[in-house]
Amino acid sequence: MDYYTRNHFFSTKKLGVKGEIDLILHDGDVSILIEVKTTLETADVRKHLEKMAKYRIYANARWNDPTRFIGAVAGAVVTDEVKDVAHENGLYVIVQSGEAVEIVPVPEGFKAKEW
Repeated sequence: MDYYTRNHFFSTKKLGVKGEIDLILHDGDVSILIEVKTTLETADVRKHLEKMAKYRIYANARWNDPTRFIGAVAGAVVTDEVKDVAHENGLYVIVQSGEAVEIVPVPEGFKAKEW
């Protein structure tokens, strides 16, 4: 991993785009943008999808960045319904498992969405 960033605020008045990404992990030409909640809800997944699109616009305007962005959502409490919505929209799901975290196995045919 090249680097990581926590609580990354982004904004460009010119395009009217702003938001916050809880955690960004960057490696080579790929960054994973992660939304973290204690209890992850379907609305959080949908908001993160919107932020992913906004961050792509921001990165293009700011740096003309060729980085591929993929998304993930994480939570200590995540229902099966929320996992399904995230996977259906191309996001990885990270859950607390005891004292560690794990990536929820993706369903057959899953393809991570790229921004």
